[in-house]
Amino acid sequence: MSVLSCLCVITAGPDRMVALKGKTVGVLSASVAERLLEGMGGVDLRRYPGNVESFRDLKARRIEAVLLDLPIALHYAKADPELRFSGPPFAPGYYGIGVRKEDATLLAALNQAIKELADDHTLERIYRQYGVWDERQSALKEYKAEAVTAHKRISALREWPKYLPLLLRGAVTTVELSVLAMALAVVAGLVVVLLRLYGIAPLRWGAKAYVEVVRGTPLLIQLFLIYYGLPEIGIRLNAFLAGILGLGLNYAASEAENYRAGIQSIPRGQTEAALALGMSQGQTLRHVVLPQALRVVIPPVTNDFIAMFKDSSIVSVITMVELTKVYGMLAMSTYDYIGLGLMTAGIYFALSYPASLYAAWLERKLHHDHR
Repeated sequence: MSVLSCLCVITAGPDRMVALKGKTVGVLSASVAERLLEGMGGVDLRRYPGNVESFRDLKARRIEAVLLDLPIALHYAKADPELRFSGPPFAPGYYGIGVRKEDATLLAALNQAIKELADDHTLERIYRQYGVWDERQSALKEYKAEAVTAHKRISALREWPKYLPLLLRGAVTTVELSVLAMALAVVAGLVVVLLRLYGIAPLRWGAKAYVEVVRGTPLLIQLFLIYYGLPEIGIRLNAFLAGILGLGLNYAASEAENYRAGIQSIPRGQTEAALALGMSQGQTLRHVVLPQALRVVIPPVTNDFIAMFKDSSIVSVITMVELTKVYGMLAMSTYDYIGLGLMTAGIYFALSYPASLYAAWLERKLHHDHR
């Protein structure tokens, strides 16, 4: 016995109907709605790890509609006055209880229990209570499961020409996100450390508080605050900008500490000598302290840049489809976690290793005093 369900389109505002072609539509990741829209084409899909996030983006006007199962829509959207059903449910499907092939006794017991609930109309009363009963539910008494052929095991390594380009497209997004976020982190970190070391007392306190708060809270929470929290005060950022801002500001705290260690490693006598020669504090910092401090901070900054390649995967929670997200989507459809995982790990290594080599070369080039 199965439970019948349908897909339902939810929109925000007064419009009652929406044509999905050419629209930005939110779906639950790895759901029937996702597969349906992928097959239809012509839709800008935004995939979400849960049901609540898509409604938040819909109300924030980042997307134009949400497509999901009717029971989920009834639970989350019907009571919200800002959301509307665009039309009647469509694309009927079924919920079922999955059991292992060897658990024949358990399967028989489940089928018998559901049959008894249907015969005494208990199921109908439950369905009516939650608004999912219609004439199609009664037809489930005669429902017979269709024969399902076993899927042939897919090897992503053998079929790499098909899957590697998909992973590389995700890698492009990862590189763009990481490079821009690291550029923000480098600049913001330098500003923070200069305020902390050379600013007036309120600025010093603010810079120190920023470092401690950002390092002491999870990056995931910071991303949620930027992406879902800011729209509540009228600031709406798309997922790409929110990812850059979240990663960049988070890593800026670490870069500020790297810079502080580098600056404070320079002997104080050099600063005093520069000031005695008539240089201003700004000139001393720019021409004497920072050039030497940069040599010290290159290794930790490079390590942070490489770490950001991996940490960028967390932006998938705000609908960004980067390398790790592509891997997860492909692995769920092929069940080849090992082959796709090896390919994904290889791409990450190919992105990270050249950065390590370049940092080592730059470090050698700047260490003139070690020759």
